[in-house]
Amino acid sequence: MDRLVVAAALICISWAYADTTFVSGQVTGTWTPAGNPHIVTDDLEIPPRRQLLLENGVRIQFQGHSLTVFGSLICASGFDTTYFTQDTVAHPVRWPGIYVQSPGASAEFRSAVIERSMGIHVDSALVEIYSSTLRDNRQSALNVQGGEYVINGSSFEHCGAGGCGGAIHAYGALGSVGDTRFESCAGLDGGAICAMQGELSLSTCVFLENRATLWGGVIIADSTALTVSGSHFIDNRALLGGALHVHNGPLVQFKYCVFRGNTGNRDGLQGNCGVGLISVGDSMTFENCIFDGNSSSGVSAFKCSTNTMFKECVFVNNSGQVLLSGYRMTVNFSDFWPPPVMGIGVDESLADLATVNQNGDSVDAFGNLVAPPDFLSESAGQGLYYPNFSSPLIDAGDTTGELDWDGTYPEIGLRDYFHIPPVEDLTLLRTDATANLTLRWTSPGQNCQFRVYRSAADEWAWPSVEIIAETADTFFVHQDVLSEPLAKYTYRVATLNCELGR
Repeated sequence: MDRLVVAAALICISWAYADTTFVSGQVTGTWTPAGNPHIVTDDLEIPPRRQLLLENGVRIQFQGHSLTVFGSLICASGFDTTYFTQDTVAHPVRWPGIYVQSPGASAEFRSAVIERSMGIHVDSALVEIYSSTLRDNRQSALNVQGGEYVINGSSFEHCGAGGCGGAIHAYGALGSVGDTRFESCAGLDGGAICAMQGELSLSTCVFLENRATLWGGVIIADSTALTVSGSHFIDNRALLGGALHVHNGPLVQFKYCVFRGNTGNRDGLQGNCGVGLISVGDSMTFENCIFDGNSSSGVSAFKCSTNTMFKECVFVNNSGQVLLSGYRMTVNFSDFWPPPVMGIGVDESLADLATVNQNGDSVDAFGNLVAPPDFLSESAGQGLYYPNFSSPLIDAGDTTGELDWDGTYPEIGLRDYFHIPPVEDLTLLRTDATANLTLRWTSPGQNCQFRVYRSAADEWAWPSVEIIAETADTFFVHQDVLSEPLAKYTYRVATLNCELGR
């Protein structure tokens, strides 16, 4: 009986290693999933002017060794995942990472996972990361010294430990990052990103629950041109600057961003600047941003000592001794709620309601409101921070700039509110023998775009409105809607700008 058990165990071991490929030294050519797993038994090197192509789905397991790229590393895209990971059975210590080491070198990661390493290290080279995940990497998941990095559709998770930038550390580099998520990364400074003496563009990124021991829970930027648009900073923390610390910035711009629940305190220690600490630099601008529920023991939002402008922003439900502090700060056409307490250096007439705006609402000398913003609930289907039809934010923006395409003044805050008339000949038809509802109408012009709204009320009511479609057609089929028992809906189809297609 015992001899039979031993024989079965030996057969299992033979099967487990039947497709294993052991690799070391110089590597080129093409690796395929048929050779999985690829076990790295010594340091790997891709020579200059040579290429290693990894087909989608290749799995590489490192036994404490590194991969150095002097030539070109390419991970092919696909529906499977290419893994760079640790051989935890044979070598429990993290592997040193990937080094892209010379001006002629490049690495392109697509549909890849890089994990349990000491990160990707780039020296005067190019690295591109698309639809990939970097997780559980120590130091900085991506360390770039000179050169260029491009990241899109990816995520950084549980990266970093100490140093500057848990996810990205960039010095003298040109960076572009879009549609990427940074979650639970940590550093001494810059919980997610440390950018120094370079350029960095961020668009439609999400930063969630990152932390720094000292400065900048998400970003610390020093002597860096920084532009950020359409990004969300949520529940990050640091001792100073729950989301940001910007120093000596030549040009820093934030547009259409959300800062929510960031904290300028850490691990029971009382800190300062729930959102950001801004010091020394040419200029900083925040336009159409939301600052919601940020906090610290001192300044709940910003402390600034350089030229900083806030325009068409909303400050709501922030908590601290003061909301804003610092000199050379301007706030125009924005909204504060509740009524704020301002700190040292802030213009005393800020939030002092002394006149009225174009809507007849009370504002200060800079066009700022002190009023509840009156947002639609998230369940209304139009996204966070969309103004209700009765919101004072509507048409309360800058009266000196361009009008919205509907001919009205712009809104304060993140979302536009367009005064768009409905089509006049909307017809509702039930599709035979189905639960579908067909909406038809006539186009008023050429190349028009239409937006289909639905209200869950007997009569039209904006608080219950959701957007169910945008189309260039003059009909829309609402699938299976008539299968809902006793439901009542009101539909409206609005014509968007025919020339611009907005």
